[in-house]
Amino acid sequence: MSRYLTDEQKCREISHFARMRADKRPPGDLHGRGWPDAAIVPWCDRINALEGVVTLQSCAGHAGDSTYPGNIWVCFAERPARVAYLAAPVLAACPLIERVRCFWHPNGEEVWEILFHGSERGQFEPSIKQIFAWVVECCTATLVQQ
Repeated sequence: MSRYLTDEQKCREISHFARMRADKRPPGDLHGRGWPDAAIVPWCDRINALEGVVTLQSCAGHAGDSTYPGNIWVCFAERPARVAYLAAPVLAACPLIERVRCFWHPNGEEVWEILFHGSERGQFEPSIKQIFAWVVECCTATLVQQ
């Protein structure tokens, strides 16, 4: 597995996301965990339509339960990842964002996790719009070599 997103990895993740959307949530006490939230699906589609990024997991937040904020994980190709390192402090400073962190998955992938004020605080739309703008910036900005 590559540290940065490859076209093959992106196709695999988008296929997995399509299967998850098609499957019904199991009954029981999972409260939808593990399945895409209806509110966040269109935003994942918009992010996944961009070149150089794919969503790995997402949650709009659990309304009425502040212990489950909104979250989204993305994986970037190398150039957008380099922009993300530079742009992450700006996103993290936004009052709607709880945390921005980059970590390495055991399979070697570099993953960006963003926790945000979502449905649990009634702030899903403004939060996800801020995140989407950041992802677009990461995918379209031109790095200037010094």
